[in-house]
Amino acid sequence: MNGGVVYTAHAKRVKNVLSASESRASLRNAAKAWKGRKSLARKLGSCKYVVAEYAKIKRITMPAGRNNLLFVSTTAAYDHNKVIRRVRSFR
Repeated sequence: MNGGVVYTAHAKRVKNVLSASESRASLRNAAKAWKGRKSLARKLGSCKYVVAEYAKIKRITMPAGRNNLLFVSTTAAYDHNKVIRRVRSFR
């Protein structure tokens, strides 16, 4: 990850599952994976988003411009398509 976290927020009632260092490591892993996807874009087309679903949460990774990524975490039960549609409507 060449950059850093620009903004982070969560509702007051939400408890973080990962520590700050674990969260940074997770973001680094997601950024590295995204870089790999970007290298295949010429043949596959650009990646629109990725959803990683765990037992407790879902993590959504989406491009934010050419060189930035947006990471959104939700509960595992939440409909990630709602998040994706909402974020894509901001463009």
